[in-house]
Amino acid sequence: MIRQWEGGEIPGGVPTESGWHKLKLVIVGNQIRAYFDDNELADCPFTYAGTAQGFFGVYVFKMAGTDSILCDDIVVSEEVGVEENIYSSNDIVLNVSPIPATGNVSIDYSLPKKTDITLKVYNIQGQEITTLYTGYRDAGTYSTVWEKRDLAGGVYFLRLSTDYGEQSRRMLVLK
Repeated sequence: MIRQWEGGEIPGGVPTESGWHKLKLVIVGNQIRAYFDDNELADCPFTYAGTAQGFFGVYVFKMAGTDSILCDDIVVSEEVGVEENIYSSNDIVLNVSPIPATGNVSIDYSLPKKTDITLKVYNIQGQEITTLYTGYRDAGTYSTVWEKRDLAGGVYFLRLSTDYGEQSRRMLVLK
């Protein structure tokens, strides 16, 4: 066994209801980062000298309160070079209109590659006002509308966060 995480080390705790969860391993050299539902697990990164070509390991996940166990072999069949940061925040296109806004705000954005994204609105003090979208997106162009009901006039910020960077836009909202 390389590493085992107990309930308190898993963000949100051990799942108590059936459902899909994502376990992601990022291995660079002998450094391993593990993520559960996109949250980095405790003690990451950690070092393991056995990350060479060939058999890597068997991972077992037991769902709390059930007899269900999922096993999966992870095998490194060949060494593959990893290009890090081949995309940056400069590759994200984010447009907001109209500015200043008196009604709904139209938000258009383009992504150069598939990624997990979060699209949020913040007030001038940096407090989150709303999350417009969080999830996975393929490469492409997307549009959404921010229906800013019962919102005071002022300056707000739209932040688009991806796996390879962030873009922000300042928005002036008039009452």
